[in-house]
Amino acid sequence: MEFDMSRYLTFLTVLCTGFAVMPAHAQDDPQGFTFGLAGGTSNSLYVGDEDGTYVFPLLSYQGRGFSVGFDGLAVDIVNRDGVHVEGLLSPRFTSLHDPDAAALQGLDRDITVDAGVRLSYDISQQSTVTAQLLQEVSGEHDGQELSVNIGHQLMMGPLPLGLEAGLIWQSEDLAGYLYGVRPSEVTGTRPAYAPDAAVISFVGMSTAIPISDRAAIFGSVQVQFLDDTISDSPIVAEDTLYSANIGIQFTF
Repeated sequence: MEFDMSRYLTFLTVLCTGFAVMPAHAQDDPQGFTFGLAGGTSNSLYVGDEDGTYVFPLLSYQGRGFSVGFDGLAVDIVNRDGVHVEGLLSPRFTSLHDPDAAALQGLDRDITVDAGVRLSYDISQQSTVTAQLLQEVSGEHDGQELSVNIGHQLMMGPLPLGLEAGLIWQSEDLAGYLYGVRPSEVTGTRPAYAPDAAVISFVGMSTAIPISDRAAIFGSVQVQFLDDTISDSPIVAEDTLYSANIGIQFTF
């Protein structure tokens, strides 16, 4: 199975929302690089696209008031009294970018760029509510995405756990780009499809076990539940998506 950046970014979302995976050293001195390696498994959203396992690298940099990585750039706007507001610039990858599956031939969606804002509020020492609004700015579809989730950290014996649950709303333009079939893409087995705005609900869990001041082993799982607007598409094969990942990371 080829490396799929869209699945990789889903993994990063689970990990970062559910649990802070940095060792204590990195939390005390947040500036610096993080790198590592992770492997995982997931099922595929699209018809004819293979389920499978994959391995991917981790690399990011946390500076003073900003962070940058494969998932994009985040810049602090406000960060005080439990309120964190960030400006975002992030790529959006899709398995429809030059797909290999025979059932998806004739479809091709470019990688796009989103800009937006993320607001996080600590409702307690263990729980954080996060809302994020993204607008596509690369001129492909002009769609929007709004997500809201809550993350909670707890200890299960010696094991730290991060739990998350949330909703993602995708505008009609974005849903059409990801799940629609344009008239020019119609075949004898693939009718045209123009979806309405879509909603995805999700739950996830993650953990991180420090093995030194600068290293941790981590893992995450997530399940996404797709509404009928998505699952009714002739190019969509699933109504539930799952992913599970494990890896190691180092900070310096």
